Amino acid sequence: MTSLVFAALMGLSQAAVTVDKFPIPDSPIQISQPVRRGKYIESAGRRAVLMGREEGVFECWIYPLKVVRDLNLTFTLEGYSYPLRAADLAEWVAVRPESTTITFAHPAFTVRAHVFTPLDRPGSMILLDVDSARKLTVTASFLIDLIPMWPGGLGGQYSYWDEKVKGFVLTESTRRHAAVIGCPAATGYSSQPAHNLPDAATQFRIDIDPAYAERHFVPIALAGGIMAPAAAVDEYRRMLDQAAALYAEKVRHFEGLRARLAAIESPDPALDRALEWAKAALDTGFVCNPQLGCGQVAGLGLSGTSARPGFGWFFGGDTYINSFAVASTGEFEVLRRQLEFLRARQRADGKMMHELSQAGAMIPWFTDYPYGYYHADTTPLYLIAAENYLRHSGDAAFVRESWESLEKAWRYCLSADADGDRIMDNSKAGLAAVETGKLLDRIATDVYLAAVSTEAHRAMGGLAAAAGRGAEAEEARAAFASARDSLNRKFWDPEKRLLSFALGQGGGRNDEITAWPAVALLFRLVPPETAAAMLDRFAGAALSTDWGVRMLASTSVLYDAVSYNNGAVWPFLNGFASWAEYRNHRPAAAFMHWSQGALLTYAHALGFVPELLSGDYHLALDTAVPHQLFSSSAVVTALVKGMLGFYPSAADRVIELEPHLPVRWSRLKVRNLRVGSGSLDLAVRREAETMVFEIDSSGLEGFLLKLSPGLEPGAAVKDVKANGKPLRWTMREAGDLHCDLELRLTGKDEVRIGLVPGVRIVEPLEPAAVGERARQLRIVRVAWDAASKSCRLDLEGRSGASYVIEVLSPERVASVEGARWSADGRIDVNFPPSGERYAARTVRVLLR
Repeated sequence: MTSLVFAALMGLSQAAVTVDKFPIPDSPIQISQPVRRGKYIESAGRRAVLMGREEGVFECWIYPLKVVRDLNLTFTLEGYSYPLRAADLAEWVAVRPESTTITFAHPAFTVRAHVFTPLDRPGSMILLDVDSARKLTVTASFLIDLIPMWPGGLGGQYSYWDEKVKGFVLTESTRRHAAVIGCPAATGYSSQPAHNLPDAATQFRIDIDPAYAERHFVPIALAGGIMAPAAAVDEYRRMLDQAAALYAEKVRHFEGLRARLAAIESPDPALDRALEWAKAALDTGFVCNPQLGCGQVAGLGLSGTSARPGFGWFFGGDTYINSFAVASTGEFEVLRRQLEFLRARQRADGKMMHELSQAGAMIPWFTDYPYGYYHADTTPLYLIAAENYLRHSGDAAFVRESWESLEKAWRYCLSADADGDRIMDNSKAGLAAVETGKLLDRIATDVYLAAVSTEAHRAMGGLAAAAGRGAEAEEARAAFASARDSLNRKFWDPEKRLLSFALGQGGGRNDEITAWPAVALLFRLVPPETAAAMLDRFAGAALSTDWGVRMLASTSVLYDAVSYNNGAVWPFLNGFASWAEYRNHRPAAAFMHWSQGALLTYAHALGFVPELLSGDYHLALDTAVPHQLFSSSAVVTALVKGMLGFYPSAADRVIELEPHLPVRWSRLKVRNLRVGSGSLDLAVRREAETMVFEIDSSGLEGFLLKLSPGLEPGAAVKDVKANGKPLRWTMREAGDLHCDLELRLTGKDEVRIGLVPGVRIVEPLEPAAVGERARQLRIVRVAWDAASKSCRLDLEGRSGASYVIEVLSPERVASVEGARWSADGRIDVNFPPSGERYAARTVRVLLR
């Protein structure tokens, strides 16, 4: 039967029933693999998202409404007497930023379901590509919701079949909220109760002729939102009519992200691709609500029978944490809109918003609900994010436009100081590091809030200077000095060599070992000896797993591996730890933590990093949001601000680069490090006795580049040349060695550093096995002793296990103590059996 005859039999014109097939090209960052039932997938746009599981069960949100859930397919093949559940036939999944494809396979047919949400339209589509030798009937089944996001509500919902559009129209009594779900090729449907939603699943049937399917997709489309039913029908028809163009638009959008935002090319393609997925994950979290405007949500995940799609509503603190990554990738225009969105919702006393439901315009959110401003960290983070945006973008106009808001926020921070130490207090401002559990008991100030409120004073100094407010700049600088002194004096326990988790109400410290002090370290608020003690703890087995750092050490009596705040692994906090390790010159541990976080991109929800994981086993918690933005942003921030040490100041025309090239990487290319209206491309090449930097600085000619590459223990610099001419340099020891130099950029420059190599320990890179306990080697510290010309490795490994450490430049090694040395560059380390899961060992490498 031809498609024309098929259309005629249904009484419709051919144009009304066809979506001509168009190419669904592979993406350069596509992830394809066999289906894992129960794992999350999505296709998201600015105004809608279609979320589901890899076997092909979905729910659709058109912001701020949940339209349908449990959308699934069944197939009935000509000659078969029973239907086939599509979920039972799901074999393969291909995930791209622009769409996801599930392949359903049967001996008599193959159906590829292309799940697609347009970039900026209120709706989604599933385009079925059917290849069958026999006639096939597809039945779409779903439950209708048409409810706003929690805690909003509607009443009087009902639905009816519209034969003209071949779809169900979903609406409510006021007819101000409506959606359509259907297929223009539908041939049958389930009956509906009058003025009510059915209790059972709603269905429509599509009879597909093989000849028709050769040339056309069979579309299942959803469209609507806060609009009248007629407008929803118009949007539904328009989306179907423009399906090919909308798909091409979305492909171009993500091609543009890959082309113009920061990217790397290293010897580890999986890590390069993880950065690309992190960029995509952040982009799809920028959503537009028809009543509230455009801002960044915290994450996405299935809501099931509830009305909360993961954390798919607007969060201030998450946006500010993610802003480090968004600025680092160079997405300045989007970041400005995100900051403006939150600025508009500042409380009268200056406090910044914590969260806003997408149903916030339907209810008195900020007056009748307690969640709008109940976090303390959002306000100092606002100042830090704004100053970081200024440094990267040079957008002083934003600072001037926002000055009243910025000053109010800073004054609020000062007002939330209960004891005059210039540090905000949880007891006055609200929650910060933790939200639940025993760690909250009688906290006056936690170390995370202390760190961000201290850094906020420094940020305010820069913002005030940019706004021409000299008196406020001086006041902020004085507040910063006082707060930093208070932080170090009050939180540091010299006997335990611990930066405490919190100060207690009524005095005393909470000395639980947590990863939260990383925030103070990444802002370089503590002296080197304090940082060194905490860095040892971050890298050790009590905090570190093979998939990131625990929030609370496993040695604590409060530890619970599946507790939200008392033991789970949070990838965003792992990113803070890696960033802190790079900033304080512990590159081996930093690479371990960064790569662990990046490789989570492939372990759970393909392309995304989950909110939190068990502290004992490599599995995301059942309650974890699968696409959590600040988990993905950690991949970006720990790389760009950590490994690359990229700190620009567009207004001052200065760029700081303090790269720690992993020993396992002999080369690295970095593209599109944006500074103001210019960008920096960097190619680094490391050979045994040479390190070469090729720098392409489009639009940054005349900027001062302060380049300080990290070098391995025992290395020495012989000479430095810039563009073929000798260049002055100095050596600095800061945990590791650095070669410091300065260069005025000319557009194209080359820096060549001649080296005597030292001890080059190759960092382990083992993807953690899903479901397993931690088993990898921990390189806690690498320390150089110039007097004895030896390198000390402080290690932790599984009791009873053996590990191999690879060393480059083995000809420089004279002997090894505490392990077996092979002349081919291998150190074999054994950890004898003991009563503990992990044991410590020290190895010394003596150089010739």
